Amino acid sequence: MSESETPEGDSVFVVRVNPDHEIYKAHFPGYPITPGVCIVKIATELLGRKIPRAVLSSADNVKFLTPLIPDPEEDLEFSFRKKGEDVFMVSVNGRQLYSKMKIGISRSKVLDQN
Repeated sequence: MSESETPEGDSVFVVRVNPDHEIYKAHFPGYPITPGVCIVKIATELLGRKIPRAVLSSADNVKFLTPLIPDPEEDLEFSFRKKGEDVFMVSVNGRQLYSKMKIGISRSKVLDQN
C-alpha cells in the first residue's frame, strides 16, 4: 500500500486486494467480484489512516459502476476529496471507475485501552 496527496489536496491510496481471500469463494465461485460492502469498508479503513478513530457515519450516492474483479497484478487507487466537514467523495480507479460514493466519517469516542 502507498499513500500520497495530490496538489488539490486529495488523499490517494494505492492498494491491492487478495484474490485468494475467502470472500471470493462465495462471491462468486468461478467469477469473483468484490462485494460492495467490502469496497465501502476498505474506503473507511483507508480514510481512518488520515483521521484517527474514524468510523463510517453515512454513505450516500454509492454507485458501483463496474464489477471490481480481484487481480493479483492490478493496483486499486482509492481517491478521497473532502466535500465538507467529515464528508468525502471517494472514487476507486478514476480512469477505469469501479465505484464512487459520498461517505461521512465521525470520530469514535471510544478511548484507546493501551
